[in-house]
Amino acid sequence: MSELAVSINGETFRFEIQVTNAVENKWSVWSQGEPIEVLVPQSDAPLQEMDWLIVDGKPYEIVFDPALRWIQSQGRNYQIHIRDLEQAVSRPHSTDGRIKAPIPGQINQVLVKPEQRVDMGETLIILEAMKMENHIVAPSSGVVSSVHVVPGQGVMLNQVLAEITLGGG
Repeated sequence: MSELAVSINGETFRFEIQVTNAVENKWSVWSQGEPIEVLVPQSDAPLQEMDWLIVDGKPYEIVFDPALRWIQSQGRNYQIHIRDLEQAVSRPHSTDGRIKAPIPGQINQVLVKPEQRVDMGETLIILEAMKMENHIVAPSSGVVSSVHVVPGQGVMLNQVLAEITLGGG
Protein backbone atom coordinates (compact mmCIF):
# COMPACT_ATOMS: atom_id res chain seq x y z
CA MET A 1 0.00 0.00 0.00
CA SER A 2 1.25 3.50 -0.85
CA GLU A 3 0.66 6.55 1.30
CA LEU A 4 0.47 9.96 -0.36
CA ALA A 5 -0.08 13.52 0.82
CA VAL A 6 -1.85 15.44 -1.93
CA SER A 7 -2.19 19.21 -1.70
CA ILE A 8 -4.98 20.59 -3.87
CA ASN A 9 -5.12 24.39 -4.03
CA GLY A 10 -3.25 24.52 -0.71
CA GLU A 11 -5.43 22.02 1.20
CA THR A 12 -3.64 18.75 2.02
CA PHE A 13 -5.30 15.34 2.00
CA ARG A 14 -3.80 12.02 3.01
CA PHE A 15 -4.51 8.99 0.83
CA GLU A 16 -3.67 5.32 1.15
CA ILE A 17 -3.71 3.55 -2.20
CA GLN A 18 -3.70 -0.16 -3.05
CA VAL A 19 -4.22 -1.96 -6.36
CA THR A 20 -7.16 -4.30 -5.77
CA ASN A 21 -7.49 -5.80 -9.26
CA ALA A 22 -4.54 -5.22 -11.59
CA VAL A 23 -6.29 -6.90 -14.54
CA GLU A 24 -9.22 -4.46 -14.38
CA ASN A 25 -7.05 -1.51 -13.23
CA LYS A 26 -9.07 -1.10 -10.02
CA TRP A 27 -7.56 0.74 -7.09
CA SER A 28 -8.79 1.08 -3.53
CA VAL A 29 -8.16 4.53 -2.11
CA TRP A 30 -8.77 5.49 1.51
CA SER A 31 -9.22 9.14 2.37
CA GLN A 32 -9.84 10.01 6.01
CA GLY A 33 -10.75 6.36 6.67
CA GLU A 34 -13.38 6.25 3.92
CA PRO A 35 -12.87 3.77 1.07
CA ILE A 36 -13.16 4.96 -2.52
CA GLU A 37 -13.01 2.65 -5.57
CA VAL A 38 -11.10 4.10 -8.51
CA LEU A 39 -10.92 2.58 -11.99
CA VAL A 40 -7.89 3.83 -13.90
CA PRO A 41 -8.31 2.96 -17.59
CA GLN A 42 -5.01 2.03 -19.26
CA SER A 43 -3.04 2.49 -16.02
CA ASP A 44 -0.14 0.62 -17.62
CA ALA A 45 0.15 3.34 -20.28
CA PRO A 46 2.19 6.52 -19.70
CA LEU A 47 0.24 9.45 -18.31
CA GLN A 48 -1.53 11.29 -21.10
CA GLU A 49 -2.26 15.01 -21.14
CA MET A 50 -5.99 14.17 -21.07
CA ASP A 51 -7.24 11.02 -19.37
CA TRP A 52 -10.19 9.86 -17.35
CA LEU A 53 -10.98 8.01 -14.13
CA ILE A 54 -14.08 6.41 -12.69
CA VAL A 55 -14.41 7.28 -8.99
CA ASP A 56 -17.12 5.35 -7.11
CA GLY A 57 -18.89 4.70 -10.43
CA LYS A 58 -18.78 8.32 -11.66
CA PRO A 59 -16.55 9.19 -14.68
CA TYR A 60 -14.21 12.19 -14.56
CA GLU A 61 -12.28 13.61 -17.49
CA ILE A 62 -8.99 15.04 -16.23
CA VAL A 63 -6.35 17.16 -17.97
CA PHE A 64 -2.91 16.64 -16.41
CA ASP A 65 0.09 18.94 -16.41
CA PRO A 66 2.94 16.63 -17.54
CA ALA A 67 4.97 17.79 -14.52
CA LEU A 68 1.95 17.09 -12.24
CA ARG A 69 1.85 20.63 -10.83
CA TRP A 70 -1.83 21.13 -11.78
CA ILE A 71 -4.86 19.23 -13.05
CA GLN A 72 -8.10 20.35 -14.62
CA SER A 73 -11.43 18.61 -14.03
CA GLN A 74 -15.00 19.68 -14.68
CA GLY A 75 -13.78 23.00 -16.10
CA ARG A 76 -11.79 23.99 -13.00
CA ASN A 77 -8.02 24.22 -12.52
CA TYR A 78 -6.41 22.82 -9.37
CA GLN A 79 -2.83 23.42 -8.26
CA ILE A 80 -1.47 20.15 -6.88
CA HIS A 81 1.57 18.87 -5.07
CA ILE A 82 1.98 15.14 -4.49
CA ARG A 83 4.33 13.80 -1.85
CA ASP A 84 5.00 10.11 -1.30
CA LEU A 85 4.94 9.74 2.48
CA GLU A 86 7.14 6.65 2.19
CA GLN A 87 9.95 8.76 0.71
CA ALA A 88 12.08 11.11 2.77
CA VAL A 89 12.24 13.82 0.08
CA SER A 90 9.68 14.96 -2.47
CA ARG A 91 10.33 15.10 -6.20
CA PRO A 92 12.92 17.74 -7.11
CA HIS A 93 11.88 20.42 -9.59
CA SER A 94 14.30 22.15 -11.90
CA THR A 95 13.60 25.21 -13.99
CA ASP A 96 16.99 25.35 -15.68
CA GLY A 97 16.70 22.32 -17.97
CA ARG A 98 18.47 19.85 -15.70
CA ILE A 99 16.47 16.63 -15.39
CA LYS A 100 17.05 15.08 -11.96
CA ALA A 101 16.27 11.68 -10.48
CA PRO A 102 13.13 11.97 -8.32
CA ILE A 103 14.09 8.81 -6.42
CA PRO A 104 17.12 6.50 -6.18
CA GLY A 105 16.92 3.62 -8.63
CA GLN A 106 18.26 2.03 -11.79
CA ILE A 107 18.04 3.37 -15.33
CA ASN A 108 15.99 0.97 -17.49
CA GLN A 109 15.87 2.93 -20.73
CA VAL A 110 17.28 6.11 -22.20
CA LEU A 111 14.90 7.22 -24.95
CA VAL A 112 16.76 10.33 -26.13
CA LYS A 113 20.19 11.38 -27.33
CA PRO A 114 22.01 14.71 -27.51
CA GLU A 115 20.73 17.21 -30.10
CA GLN A 116 17.32 15.51 -30.18
CA ARG A 117 14.29 17.82 -30.04
CA VAL A 118 11.78 16.92 -27.29
CA ASP A 119 8.31 18.16 -26.37
CA MET A 120 7.11 19.06 -22.90
CA GLY A 121 5.88 15.92 -21.15
CA GLU A 122 7.76 13.56 -23.47
CA THR A 123 9.36 10.60 -21.69
CA LEU A 124 13.16 10.93 -21.78
CA ILE A 125 14.28 8.19 -19.41
CA ILE A 126 12.66 5.26 -17.61
CA LEU A 127 13.92 4.82 -14.06
CA GLU A 128 13.04 1.71 -12.05
CA ALA A 129 12.67 2.16 -8.31
CA MET A 130 10.97 -0.19 -5.86
CA LYS A 131 9.83 -2.44 -8.74
CA MET A 132 7.98 0.45 -10.40
CA GLU A 133 8.80 2.25 -13.63
CA ASN A 134 9.06 6.02 -13.33
CA HIS A 135 8.79 7.94 -16.60
CA ILE A 136 11.13 10.92 -16.38
CA VAL A 137 9.67 13.58 -18.66
CA ALA A 138 10.82 16.83 -20.24
CA PRO A 139 9.67 19.80 -18.12
CA SER A 140 9.49 21.94 -21.25
CA SER A 141 10.01 21.66 -24.97
CA GLY A 142 13.61 21.99 -26.03
CA VAL A 143 16.71 20.22 -27.34
CA VAL A 144 18.62 17.57 -25.37
CA SER A 145 22.05 19.05 -24.72
CA SER A 146 23.48 16.08 -22.79
CA VAL A 147 22.59 12.69 -21.33
CA HIS A 148 24.52 11.62 -18.23
CA VAL A 149 23.22 8.07 -17.72
CA VAL A 150 23.08 4.70 -19.50
CA PRO A 151 20.75 1.71 -19.12
CA GLY A 152 21.64 -0.42 -16.11
CA GLN A 153 23.26 2.46 -14.22
CA GLY A 154 22.25 3.08 -10.62
CA VAL A 155 21.38 6.67 -9.71
CA MET A 156 20.88 8.61 -6.51
CA LEU A 157 18.15 11.07 -5.53
CA ASN A 158 18.60 14.44 -7.32
CA GLN A 159 21.36 13.11 -9.59
CA VAL A 160 21.32 14.92 -12.93
CA LEU A 161 20.18 12.45 -15.60
CA ALA A 162 20.06 14.71 -18.64
CA GLU A 163 19.96 18.35 -19.63
CA ILE A 164 17.85 20.15 -22.18
CA THR A 165 18.09 23.63 -23.59
CA LEU A 166 14.61 24.95 -22.83
CA GLY A 167 12.73 26.04 -25.92
CA GLY A 168 15.91 25.51 -27.91
CA GLY A 169 15.81 24.47 -31.49
